[in-house]
Amino acid sequence: MSLALIAILMIAACFVLVLSKKVHMIIPFIVIPIIFALVAGFSLSEVSSFVVDGVSSTNNAVLLILFSVAYFSILSETGMFDIIVNRITKLTKNNIYVVLLCTVLVAMIGHLDGAYNTTYLITIPTLLPLYKKLHIDSRILMLLTVMGATVMCVAPWGASIVQLTPFAGVEANVLSQRLLPFAGVAFVLAVVSALMFGFSASKQNKNIVLSSGTADAEKELDFSDKPNARPKLFAVNLIIFVASIVCLFLVKIQVYIIFMLFTSLTLIINYRDVKDQGALIRKYSATMLAPALLFMSIGVMVGIMQGTGMVEAVIDVVLNAIPESMARYTHVIFGLLLVPIYLVLPYQVMLPIYPILTGIGQSLGISPVSIMMVFALQYGTACSPLVAATNLGSELAGVNVIDHMKFSAPRCWLCSAILVLAMVISGAAFL
Repeated sequence: MSLALIAILMIAACFVLVLSKKVHMIIPFIVIPIIFALVAGFSLSEVSSFVVDGVSSTNNAVLLILFSVAYFSILSETGMFDIIVNRITKLTKNNIYVVLLCTVLVAMIGHLDGAYNTTYLITIPTLLPLYKKLHIDSRILMLLTVMGATVMCVAPWGASIVQLTPFAGVEANVLSQRLLPFAGVAFVLAVVSALMFGFSASKQNKNIVLSSGTADAEKELDFSDKPNARPKLFAVNLIIFVASIVCLFLVKIQVYIIFMLFTSLTLIINYRDVKDQGALIRKYSATMLAPALLFMSIGVMVGIMQGTGMVEAVIDVVLNAIPESMARYTHVIFGLLLVPIYLVLPYQVMLPIYPILTGIGQSLGISPVSIMMVFALQYGTACSPLVAATNLGSELAGVNVIDHMKFSAPRCWLCSAILVLAMVISGAAFL
C-alpha cells in the first residue's frame, strides 16, 4: 500500500472519529496517526521520535495558551473589563448608531482572551436590554458580536493564531504581525456593517433615535457578588493591561514569557493572600488545560505526518492530479470555502489538511505562514450551530441558532471572502 494512500486513509479516519463525537478530540489526533504510522512499516522507536519532534514543536504554543488564559482570567476577575464595558455602554444614550458601534467595540474587548464563550457572556447580556428598548433585531447583536470578535482573532495569544502556529512554522507574534493590516480590514467591515444596520434600524425607529439615556445604560456596577473584584485598583490594572499589550508587540522575547511576568504581577498586586492566588489558578486550570492538550495532540499528528513522509507523498499525488497554476491557489480555495465548510463540519476537520496545504505551498515557493494567514481571520465557527459557544450566544440573545446561522452566515461568508481576496490582491497569501 502506498504511503499516500495510507495518509489519505488516516485523514479520513480522523474525520470519521471527529464527526462521530463519540471520543474526545485529542484521541483522533494521537491514536490514529500512531496506528497508521505503524501500518506504514515504521518501527515503534521511529514513530516515537516523530511524536517527540511534533510535540516539541508545540511547546511554545502550549505555554502561550496556558499563561494567556491565566492572565486574562485573572484580569477579568478584578472587574477591570466590567468597568470598561459599563463606561462604554453609558456613552450610547439610546442612539442606535452608537449602540451598534459599541457592540463591535465591546465584542473586541470581550474577545481579548480569544474565547467566544467569554465574548458572548460579556457583550450580549450587557447590550441586549438596549437592543430590545430600541427595537433592534437581536440577530444583529449576534452578527456584530461575531464581527467584532473576528477583529481580535489576530491577537497572538488567541486560539485562532495559536492553533495555526504549528503549521505556520513561526512564533505566534510573527503570524499576528503579518495579519495586522487585515485585522484593520475586518474592523472596517464591522464598522461599515454597524452603520448600515444603524441606517436601516433608525428609519424604522425615528422616534427613539435621539431619546435620553436609559437606566440600563446608566446603571452603576455592583460588585457585591464578586469577592475577587478589585474596582479600587482599576487604574493600576488598566496600566498593567496597556503595558502588557505594548510589550506583546514591541518586546522581542517569547510571548509566553511576557504572559508569565504579567500574570505574576497581576496576581501580586490584586491578591496578596497566597490562598486567594491558589484559588484563582485552580478555578481556571481546566480552561487552561483543555486547549493545551488539543495543541499537543495536534503536534503528534503533525510530527508523524512530516516524519513519515506522508505529507510529501500526498503532495506528489495532488500536484500530479492538478495543474501547477491551480495548485498555487489551493489554500485560497479552501479559505474561500471555510465558512460553508464550518457550517456543516467542526473546525477540527481542517487540522489534518493544513500540513498538506503548507506542503503544497512550500513546493511552489510559498511560505507556510502565508498559507496559514488565509485561515486565521475567519467567521465560520461563530456562525456554526455545531459550536457550543455559538449555541450559548444564541441562547443569551434569545435567537434560534439556526436563525442566527441563516442571518449571519451569508454576510460572514462575504466578509471572509473580502479578507481572503485582500490577502491575494496584496500578495500576502503568496509570499
